[in-house]
Amino acid sequence: MTTCDVAAVGWVIALIGFIVNNRFSNQRETRKEIRAKLDHLNKSLDSLLEASRNYYLDDAAILSKESIRIHEAINSCDRIIQELSRFNKDCKLQPDFYIIYDVVTGGKFESAKHQPGEHNGPICKRLSIQKEALMQSAEDWFSAAFNQRAFT
Repeated sequence: MTTCDVAAVGWVIALIGFIVNNRFSNQRETRKEIRAKLDHLNKSLDSLLEASRNYYLDDAAILSKESIRIHEAINSCDRIIQELSRFNKDCKLQPDFYIIYDVVTGGKFESAKHQPGEHNGPICKRLSIQKEALMQSAEDWFSAAFNQRAFT
């Protein structure tokens, strides 16, 4: 082996190391971006729960203001879920989110007949349960997506 061959082998090893390192760095950055989206989804769902509680339970709430906050939170959650679905087709969070949407906007939502009060407690309880189910599905998907990729 000549010194030129040894130098070429060194360059090939360095190039392979760079490619492998770059691949792992890209995976780590993708995982961080997706984690940030899941955290933002959780915050948007918390905002939706708070606005819904005010809308359904608080007699002193300004219903039109809370209705707008509900719509803003729904739109934010929907956008994040669509972004996650574009990233990975196995991300099936829409069915759980549609249940939340139906719970919040079903019944007398934005109706002149709507009366806030304790009788709406079951709606808020169901909404809280569905929020936790959605976040559990999101966490399960995240774990499956990134633990599997670490070894491929």
